[in-house]
Amino acid sequence: MESTVDIIKAHARNLKRCHTGDMRLRWAAAGMLRAEAQYHRVNGYRQLDRLADAITAELQRRQHHLAQAS
Repeated sequence: MESTVDIIKAHARNLKRCHTGDMRLRWAAAGMLRAEAQYHRVNGYRQLDRLADAITAELQRRQHHLAQAS
């Protein structure tokens, strides 16, 4: 995230006398698109859905266990 912010700042450095928020948002979005080209995929990204499901199931199991203990 820090490098993304740095890239956005560098991209928007030339933005002068911007009176509307729309223009700032457009420049920020353009900077994010530029930063996106430098991102790398996380190894195992295809299994992230399975990980999220496993975490949800574990949280539900713990919540159920706590409810029974009360």
